[in-house]
Amino acid sequence: MFIRLHTDQVQRFWNLLVTMVENSVPPIAEGGMNRANKVCAEVYKGNADVWISAERKDGEVVTHAMVLTTITWDRLSGVKNLLVYGVYSWGDPSGFLNAKWKEAVETLWKYGKKHGCNRIVAYTNDLKVLERAKAFGGKEICRLISFEIGE
Repeated sequence: MFIRLHTDQVQRFWNLLVTMVENSVPPIAEGGMNRANKVCAEVYKGNADVWISAERKDGEVVTHAMVLTTITWDRLSGVKNLLVYGVYSWGDPSGFLNAKWKEAVETLWKYGKKHGCNRIVAYTNDLKVLERAKAFGGKEICRLISFEIGE
């Protein structure tokens, strides 16, 4: 199953959320614990959503992956997109298997459509994530360029 957590459920997965933020959010976000606190605050305000991939095994819920999304709006073009801000999987070395990827993409597509989004977009520098995204119809259409602005 791939489900969106309600804000009151996020606390239960706090440690996993912090780990995901530390390991998978875009390089444009400020680093350290401050970044995790800011991201989690936006989740609690309802400005971002946390999704988990899980299954019931021997009467317990076993989680496989966590995804963080937010809806973005480009004021210049008027386009709304569902931004996958972070993806993190753990446990089984095979990670986020094809069936789980398919379920996640389909669920996010339905969610984005319901909220008037034009597309699902994501940042990644992980070639495995890029390969999986391409296998499900995703396209690499641009590269992010970043210049550090010092103090």
